[in-house]
Amino acid sequence: MIGKVFFVHADNWWISTGNTEGSLEVASWLANEAQYSHKMVKWFEDQIINYDFETKKTNFIGSGNAHHIFSTGDHIFLMCEYVDEQKVLLTKEACLKALENYRSFLNSDYKNLEVTPEPFKIEYIAEGEEALAKFTELGGVLKA
Repeated sequence: MIGKVFFVHADNWWISTGNTEGSLEVASWLANEAQYSHKMVKWFEDQIINYDFETKKTNFIGSGNAHHIFSTGDHIFLMCEYVDEQKVLLTKEACLKALENYRSFLNSDYKNLEVTPEPFKIEYIAEGEEALAKFTELGGVLKA
């Protein structure tokens, strides 16, 4: 599946949003958890790249303000704590690409409200309840 993450102007900020359930969850995760921070983008990249199930014995990578992130092998599952429909399953590669694109947004003149930031595509495997079902099929468990 392919969705688009784009930016809307709200309260003197550019806020990421999406045009599908899956891209909306990725966009919301970036907006709520990375929150305009290069440091947080790097932290998520490190967590995803260095995730080791054998050491951790859990699928849980972390939680933030509103979203949980889990891993099963080469897959990442994101879910919103407050909006039940917002779930997405994507590859680690696609998740890292979303973080790279968000970093590009941060490197742009994003504080300039006269210049609309560039949208970007996000590829994912499934969204909503289907994402949860596939995550479970891959051996994923929603447990911190």
